[in-house]
Amino acid sequence: MSADSRQQYTAEVEYSLPETDDTRKRTASYRTVDGAKDRAVDKVPLDANIWRVGVWTGTVSDRPESGHEEGLDG
Repeated sequence: MSADSRQQYTAEVEYSLPETDDTRKRTASYRTVDGAKDRAVDKVPLDANIWRVGVWTGTVSDRPESGHEEGLDG
């Protein structure tokens, strides 16, 4: 998929901390797939267990119900 300079991608990281089973999420948006993933992962604590990274086209409010778990080719 080629990146359109006006396009925006959003990544969501689902993770938990070692001392808890609570799942938390962090999101970040950027104009490239890799940039969105990198920015979202950078928001996660270093000792966290990352369970999933999903990426979709658009903003946080455009999050699909499913399918984004596979991510997009960057």
